[in-house]
Amino acid sequence: MNHTVKGQDIEIARQIAQEITDGVKETISVEEIQDLVEKKLMASKRKDVAKEYIIYRNKRNIARGRKQYDIYMDIVNA
Repeated sequence: MNHTVKGQDIEIARQIAQEITDGVKETISVEEIQDLVEKKLMASKRKDVAKEYIIYRNKRNIARGRKQYDIYMDIVNA
């Protein structure tokens, strides 16, 4: 959240991180943490950052899928 069109909002980032840390009592996955971050961003005044974060996560999921496919094809074609 350091570099957005609307500028920096370090305090919101810290607040979201603290709320998630305080609210989680057991071990959770990275995916679950990311889901919580999305929800907190959507509930904040920075919906623009939430949108960009959701788009970023989607692009990363697509890239991971492509990488897995490439690895699979390398194995099949070996």
